[in-house]
Parts: sequence; C-alpha cells; structure tokens
Amino acid sequence: MLHQPIYAPVPMLAADVNCFWALEQDQESYNREVYLPDAYIEVIINVGAPLVLESEHGMLELPRAFVNPLLATHHFE
Repeated sequence: MLHQPIYAPVPMLAADVNCFWALEQDQESYNREVYLPDAYIEVIINVGAPLVLESEHGMLELPRAFVNPLLATHHFE
C-alpha cells in the first residue's frame, strides 16, 4: 500500500473535507497498487499519466476527474 503525503484542509473546508493527498509516482507503480475500501467518498483529479483499472470487461482508463464512491470491496490492478 502506498504511503502518500496527507495535507489538512484549510479551516473553511474542514467541516466537509477530511484531507488532501497527492500521489507522485510513475504510472507502472501506481497502476499495480491495491486499494482497500475506506469510509470516505473521494474526489479524484488526475493531472498525470492515465489511471487504468482492470475490470471484468478488460482495462478501463479512468477520466481525469471523477468521484470515487464509498467502496464495499477492494480493487486490484
């Protein structure tokens, strides 16, 4: 599991935002990571290489910005 830096939100956002974090790795590394479910909805903004998810329908390139809902199961690449 990756250990990315975590940043506290500014006071104005603290009631609605738990934290910010940044993932700064090469594409091969982060496309192989295991993501475990947590208790948070995530807004993901990707400004780097494409994020790719392996699904039962094959490889799926995720959009540059999306909302990741609460997860019930883990996802593997």
